[in-house]
Amino acid sequence: MSAFYKPLLITLLSVNFFACYSQDTLIYPVFKKENAFSWQKIEKKVPKVIVTKFIKDNADDFEMYGSSDVSIEPIDSLYPHLHFLDLNNDGLNDVIFEGHNGGEAEEVEIYVATKKGYMIAFKDMQGIEKIDWENNKIKKLYIHDWGCCDDYDDFKKIYTVEFDDKGMPVFTQTFQGVTIDGAPQPDSLFEKQFRFQVLNDNYKIRSSPVIDDTSYQRWNTDSTADATGNGYGNIVAKLSENAQGTAIGWHTDNTGREWWYVNIDTKYKPLKNYLYDDGEYSKANKFPTKIIGWISSRFVKKL
Repeated sequence: MSAFYKPLLITLLSVNFFACYSQDTLIYPVFKKENAFSWQKIEKKVPKVIVTKFIKDNADDFEMYGSSDVSIEPIDSLYPHLHFLDLNNDGLNDVIFEGHNGGEAEEVEIYVATKKGYMIAFKDMQGIEKIDWENNKIKKLYIHDWGCCDDYDDFKKIYTVEFDDKGMPVFTQTFQGVTIDGAPQPDSLFEKQFRFQVLNDNYKIRSSPVIDDTSYQRWNTDSTADATGNGYGNIVAKLSENAQGTAIGWHTDNTGREWWYVNIDTKYKPLKNYLYDDGEYSKANKFPTKIIGWISSRFVKKL
């Protein structure tokens, strides 16, 4: 196998012991607007001639842009999607592409500078929410995959980065969670996250902090209606007794009920689940996936 494809293969085949072990202790952060990710804070300003040369040297990767028969966007519209920064502290500018590249979904592609040119070290869908650094090197990458088309699943991913003996970054997925697209996040975060355990069987985890067992949502079709003809409201899954997870934040509704915003451990499979299936093409089938959502705090206990 050529050195060109090895880092990408490691990224794609990232379900391993390390990933499963780490996921038990990881949660996906809640990102507020005030600390939203900004390219302007980390990217380097490089002359346009440098960007043009990068595009020319990697033209096959950006056929959507330009003047070829398959192009649908002018080449100038590619420039804002290319971000130059040093990911491995070797003094060379690496490149992260984030944007549309031929399909309905957006893409994230990371190019690492080598003596022989740029090498693709990472690919995933949609967008970056955060990059963690350690000793001026990329350490963690947080990906938000909001899907495309009519998707209602909203996947959150964390990749941990190590470096091989040549200084090349190797991306290993260590977390995946799923929630409903557009679901509200907590307006308050716990000062210290804590573990909890569910006390009742069929405990409902919801897309929002409110009791709604009857309305129709776009993930609940007529075929999922109960015997009364009602929908299933904002219920996204039902949890088994003794299921455990991590509480991140909270919200108090107008009745005084306190709701917790939680990540459910992957080992506790939901009794009923509208968020994802375990089919061959399911993202959740390719990596252990935590359900993220809202539960009432009434019939759970802190651990």
